[in-house]
Amino acid sequence: DNGLIDQNEFISALLPADQYSLTATAAELKGSSTAVGVTSSESKLEGTDLRDFLRDKLLRTFVKKGDNSPGYQIREAISRFDANRDGSMSTYELRKAMNAMGLYVDDDILQTLVKCYDVDGSGSAEYLNFVEDLDPNAFNYAFSVGKVAVSGSFEKIEKEAKIARTDPDEKVRNSLKAALKKRMKLDGTKSVLKEVKPYGMSNGKMSIENFRAALLRLGLKIEVAENLDRAYRVFCKGQEADMDVYHFAELADSGFELVPLRDPAVLMAEQEEREKVAKKHADKSNPLFHPSNSDLKMEKNNKRSSERKDELSRRPSAVNVVKPMPFQ
Repeated sequence: DNGLIDQNEFISALLPADQYSLTATAAELKGSSTAVGVTSSESKLEGTDLRDFLRDKLLRTFVKKGDNSPGYQIREAISRFDANRDGSMSTYELRKAMNAMGLYVDDDILQTLVKCYDVDGSGSAEYLNFVEDLDPNAFNYAFSVGKVAVSGSFEKIEKEAKIARTDPDEKVRNSLKAALKKRMKLDGTKSVLKEVKPYGMSNGKMSIENFRAALLRLGLKIEVAENLDRAYRVFCKGQEADMDVYHFAELADSGFELVPLRDPAVLMAEQEEREKVAKKHADKSNPLFHPSNSDLKMEKNNKRSSERKDELSRRPSAVNVVKPMPFQ
């Protein structure tokens, strides 16, 4: 009535549903046990079936296009429509992103998708969970200890490292730079500034929430809050409270920095703390703890020697003894 045509309706009218839709055909529904309302031509999907179907359809789409890194393509398409640059997706933002990836999504399926990834009940889907569900290799930890084995399984997963409070700023920046360079090489991206510039405000500043979203765009995730705060602070220019986008891009593209030697006093304090904790937890009642006779004899002699010294120290010195004068 208003003289405008809806983009989704226009495209769906031109293209076959099985090429530009999340509506499952009968052939695609084979093996699905929880599909609802199956008809001869199409069906609606919910929950796990919907997520699995979306992942498979997107991956097939990117394989046809010849894209080697579907994770980057999904990140790029979704983050492009993240209007407030906070790393979450509203229904409108997700709809735009799906259109950019070549998929038509009706409102019912779109709302179901958002509910699948709405972890806090805010009505928005978590960007990180959504992309990782589609491609588990879409992100790497900015601070990683590498892949560790999962208990009771042969599978290995990447684990996030926690930044020590005593780690110098240069070491923190080098760790993030190394992870960033590795991720950009894998994705085939060249410019940090091009990727993070949209996350800056009009004055070129970037809040910590925008910084986290920008790292997600680059393929890096930080889940430990202390790590995120420390990473943000070490890339702030001077004593400024907010990060400068251009300064961050310049540092991220630069080479690795020399890490200064640790302060010996700090090392000594850490060593003393470790010894104190070890001594505190030493359990002499443990049946494995059996001091030898020589150790007991030495301890007894040391105690006797100490008591003898204390006794001698309390006696008056011969020089200080005043002899009484003879009576005249």
